Amino acid sequence: MRRGGARPDDRPTALDEGEMEPGDVPGSEIRGADVVRELYNSETSLSMLVEYLDNYVGDNLRIADRVVCAFWGRAPALAHWGTMVNLCLVGEGERGSGVDPINPRQRLALLYVMEAAVRRVREDLHHLRLAEKEAAVVKLNDACSHIIPELPRLLEVCRPEEHQSLLLSHVCKMLIEYAVEN
Repeated sequence: MRRGGARPDDRPTALDEGEMEPGDVPGSEIRGADVVRELYNSETSLSMLVEYLDNYVGDNLRIADRVVCAFWGRAPALAHWGTMVNLCLVGEGERGSGVDPINPRQRLALLYVMEAAVRRVREDLHHLRLAEKEAAVVKLNDACSHIIPELPRLLEVCRPEEHQSLLLSHVCKMLIEYAVEN
C-alpha cells in the first residue's frame, strides 16, 4: 500500500502532473459532499441559534457568552468563522439578487456569538494542556484567516449600528493582538 500518494519509484502521479482533477480521485466526491453537508449544517445551526437569541433573549444578548460556553465542545459550528462572516454579509453586497440580508437585531446576536467564541478560544489557548492548545491555535489561525480579510466589509455593514461596531471592534482587537503575538 502506498503512503502519501507517492509511487514506489518516486515518479509523479497523474494528479501531481495536473492531468487529473481532484474529483477524479475515487472517494473525493464523498469527501466533497461531506464538506457541503458540514457547511450546510453549520449555517443552519448558527441561523437557528441566532433566531433563538433574537426571539427569546431580548435585550440580554450578553448571555450569548453562556450559550457559547455551554455548547463549545458540542457545536463545531461555533468555530466556523467563515460561515459567521458569510451570515453577517449575506445579501449586503448584492442588493436585489433575491437574497435578503439578515436584520440588524440578528446580526447583533451573531456578533455576540462571534465575540464570545473568539474570547472562548483565546481562553482555551491560555488555560489548556498542550494538545488542546494546539487545537486552539488552529481555531485562532482559522478565525484570523476568515475574519480579518473581511473586516472592511464587516465594518461597512456594521457602521450604522453602534453596538454592532463595538462588538466587531472587540473581535478585531482580540484577533489582531493574537496575530501580533504569534
